[in-house]
Amino acid sequence: MLGSRMLKLSSEKILALMVIFTLIALFFGKKILRTQIEILPGSSAFSYTLESDQRDGGASSIQWINKQEGSWECELDSTTLQYPFCGMQVYLKGSILEGVDLSNYSAISVDIDYQGPTKHFRVFLRNSNPAYTHIGDPRSTKFNFVELDVRKQESTEDINLSYFRVADWWLLLYENLDIQHTQPEFSNISIIDIQTSSNAPAGKYQFKLNKIVLEGVIIGSESMYLSIIVAWVLLVLLILVNRNIYLNVEIATRKRKEGELKQINLVLDERQKVLEEKINHDPLTGVYNRSGIEDSLSVGYEEWLLHRRPLSILLMDVDHFKDVNDNYGHTFGDNILREFTVLVNDNIRSTDSIARWGGEEFLLVCNNTSPQQAMFIGENLRKLVCDAVFSKGVRCTVSIGVATIVNDEMLESLFNRADLALYVSKKGGRNKCTLSEQNS
Repeated sequence: MLGSRMLKLSSEKILALMVIFTLIALFFGKKILRTQIEILPGSSAFSYTLESDQRDGGASSIQWINKQEGSWECELDSTTLQYPFCGMQVYLKGSILEGVDLSNYSAISVDIDYQGPTKHFRVFLRNSNPAYTHIGDPRSTKFNFVELDVRKQESTEDINLSYFRVADWWLLLYENLDIQHTQPEFSNISIIDIQTSSNAPAGKYQFKLNKIVLEGVIIGSESMYLSIIVAWVLLVLLILVNRNIYLNVEIATRKRKEGELKQINLVLDERQKVLEEKINHDPLTGVYNRSGIEDSLSVGYEEWLLHRRPLSILLMDVDHFKDVNDNYGHTFGDNILREFTVLVNDNIRSTDSIARWGGEEFLLVCNNTSPQQAMFIGENLRKLVCDAVFSKGVRCTVSIGVATIVNDEMLESLFNRADLALYVSKKGGRNKCTLSEQNS
């Protein structure tokens, strides 16, 4: 009896301590586990170098004012290059191959004094990955970047890493990458690069880096919560074993079966996700297929019926695509379609959805979009495609048919009108964007 009471008292103390630990972890865990990397000028922990466009045949010059204090100046010269640049690079580990994992980091702050013809500068977080990085080619590190305005203090403090995107020129330079490598990546940041702004004009620029701070956590929230769950599970198991030793085998068997069921469910979930991905996405371009775009169409049609929010669709057809296949081969033609979808995806709204409708024909679904807005989107895409230079210098155009739902129109009628508008664009000489007559 006494042993039983002591066991109960001991279990209660352990439970009380576990509750306190859990509350501390939930309410103060992020502060306790927070970590940061501070980069100061002249620190021996990092390497600092200057770089200008001379590597690309440019005529810009750059030099240290005081390397120990982190100040430099450069003179941009646009006589030989259309887009001159200069900047300072911080090597976190001294090599383009070895870096720091910033996957659990959420923000970066850049304290810098800057003078120049523009009020913007760029910050690059350059990621190294064996899939695309080569020791002899510094540009093979992935250029994740954000452009900042020095006039706004908030724009240079606590910059969320989700604001970074991969530079378009880098994606074009390494166009044969698998699609999973075309997104921002921070798993092995080897270089932090501070450069002049995009389209920076010729002139004199001065920089003085005061400090760079990277904010993160030792472990992510998911890992912390998982650790708490595991700790509670272990504690419950320990108490049950202490109180009911004779049930130990049964409890272990039950836990093992639960674990097996969880693993089976995980495998089934993964298989289901893979099947859904295959079912709903075009394997060539990675965008939706006809089946995958149905949800966007259904949502748009329902919003029109219930709230009269206009649903617009754009049918796009790459002009003379057969000539591309005939002249360069179908494999090259497939690459052109991939480049086309990347170009369109990068220049549509987050609320728009694109699908490969068949062959070289694509569908863009624009919910809550008026005919005028849809025409603006279509005309913008037409111009972008017309001005773009694809692989091997190939130029393409696109014909577009635009239609916006009216009254109690069915989706089949809407598609027929968009198809007719596309036919008018083709008949009118191609490289045109035509609005359905009912919306004019």
